[in-house]
Amino acid sequence: MEMQSTLDWQRAGAEGRWVAVGVLTFAIVTRVAVLSQPMRYDETWMYLMYASRSLGTVLGDYSFPNNHVFHTLLVWLSTRAFGNSPSAIRLPTLIAGILIVPATYLAARRLSTPRGGLIAAALAAGAPILILYTTNARGYALISLASLLLLVLADDLLARETTARWIAFSVILAIGVFTVPVMIYSAGAVVLWMGAEKITRGELQRVPRFVARLTMAAAFAGALSCAAYGLIIARSGLAPLISNKFVTPLSWGDFVRSLPGFARLLRDVLGLGISREFLLLLILAAIASLVVPGPNRTRRISLFASIVVWSVVVLVATRRPPPPRVWLFTVPFACLFAGAGLDEIIRLVSRSAQAQAAARERVLAAAAVVIIVGALAVQNFQYQVVRESEETDYYGLREASSVAHFLLPQLRPGDRVVAARTTGLPLDYYLLRLGRRRLAEFDSGAVDGRVFVIVNERHRQGLATLEGMRADIPWASLPTPRETWRLDGARVFEASAVPTSGVRPTEAARER
Repeated sequence: MEMQSTLDWQRAGAEGRWVAVGVLTFAIVTRVAVLSQPMRYDETWMYLMYASRSLGTVLGDYSFPNNHVFHTLLVWLSTRAFGNSPSAIRLPTLIAGILIVPATYLAARRLSTPRGGLIAAALAAGAPILILYTTNARGYALISLASLLLLVLADDLLARETTARWIAFSVILAIGVFTVPVMIYSAGAVVLWMGAEKITRGELQRVPRFVARLTMAAAFAGALSCAAYGLIIARSGLAPLISNKFVTPLSWGDFVRSLPGFARLLRDVLGLGISREFLLLLILAAIASLVVPGPNRTRRISLFASIVVWSVVVLVATRRPPPPRVWLFTVPFACLFAGAGLDEIIRLVSRSAQAQAAARERVLAAAAVVIIVGALAVQNFQYQVVRESEETDYYGLREASSVAHFLLPQLRPGDRVVAARTTGLPLDYYLLRLGRRRLAEFDSGAVDGRVFVIVNERHRQGLATLEGMRADIPWASLPTPRETWRLDGARVFEASAVPTSGVRPTEAARER
């Protein structure tokens, strides 16, 4: 694998190498540019509930599947080395997300050409959903990277089986499962593709031996995964890993009715920030990779079929559509197909001038990469699609950092900070991050001082709705809260604990 990559690099020519460096640079810049975006709800939960606590909690608490254990372990290490800034929390994901780009190239060039691999890498570099999950401390970028590496190793094993490659295959599979058990989606597709390739190559006599070795590799990966989850299994058994409430099967009727909505959500999330015209172009390019005769077309067809068949099998077996982010691994694979298709289109266009075909193909490929990078850069930065997306942040408070900056200098003993439970989570993080205080210090006990009420208008909150959410607050004894600060969708109201009018706030005043 390393030797072939070196040969590809040497044969690419100066312009090809510059394009490759440019693609990787673009990937790094686009990700670092949004690395410090406000903390999202799910990643904040992961840090406060798991990574900020003991190593025993990280490795032994699976009370909620938000704990992507291997990823959380990396965050635990990162934050102890570099502090608890958003960048430090997101560092493991950032590294994995950047590596997705060269890994996409490695996988795509095997099922296309080095040029097709470069176009695929450019698509992966600019895909908004990949940028989002590269700067969002969740385990899905690790799953996507592991899936690509698994595909590359599978291709190596199809060419030549060695013990080292089988061990590497098992270890990567185990790491993926140890991150999130949904690694089964991509792993099953890759394994199915390996079997299909053995059959289409006419190697039927070798299939039994290959299946035996594959079974041993899977068993080894399973043993490694069980060992890694050992503390969780010892404390809670296997149930939290395989039968939590988020994977409980639906009835067949509810399952069928959920599919159209799931398909729309899948398109909207995985196609985040990509215009319909550009998305249609990529779909047509992916189709071209399957129908236009060219290098490795049959292998791409078998990979596509394996992904579709296995995904349908798991979907029907579980009878519950997962969150679209579970299928994030399909985005680099889609880049692979689209890159191969664009490469085939470039080849067809260049055939009209045989004498200059090679030179024309290089120019057109470089132009395709530049256009892709430019188009995705415009969509990413002009519309701020990554920053504005509410993916894994449906309940978050984007202004939590500014609210914490406002509150910390003036909070005194006896004061109370009141927020909806969901709004309070990101605020809790920024109080800890900026002032080494916790929201619980100001959101419990009797009200002896002022009451600061945090309203998150982004999620249609008002004083009246917050009163309904927080029945533990003696609202009747407080005067009408007055607004003291606001920024975008966040508003801060303040009221004294001692009534100044003796009159309960009016409904109209509480609705402000």
